[in-house]
Amino acid sequence: MVVVLVFWLLASPLTIRHPRAVQKGGQAVVGWLKGLLERTNPTATYAEADISEYFWTNGEKPETAEYERLKAGAWSEYRLRVDGLVETPLALSYDELRAMPKQEQITQHFCIQGWSGIAKWGGVSMRAICEAAGPTAEAKWVVFYS
Repeated sequence: MVVVLVFWLLASPLTIRHPRAVQKGGQAVVGWLKGLLERTNPTATYAEADISEYFWTNGEKPETAEYERLKAGAWSEYRLRVDGLVETPLALSYDELRAMPKQEQITQHFCIQGWSGIAKWGGVSMRAICEAAGPTAEAKWVVFYS
């Protein structure tokens, strides 16, 4: 533990002053391994019987005026915007999202706060949304704003 603490104390000023260099160094050290592992499919399978009895929630529902307005309108004004480096920019309504093919999976969630739980999740797959928008050849990343 002392070794980790000493390393952290020595490394912190460097990482704060030179974040891009640290990022590039990290990519050189582990980037190739990460790239290799991204091509694997480490899907653990769980059954309905494995679903946790209690699943922790973090925080509270939003208290913003926008959230309350959308909720009061049964989400009729909600739009999921997909734009940027895409062939077909989208503004999908809640009803349009619900009409798309639903993907369900039972997975284990590991929270940074130390708890974990198995739950059934469902919704439109990122693949379906990306295919509908048609990313251009220049697109490399998907970025979410909430």
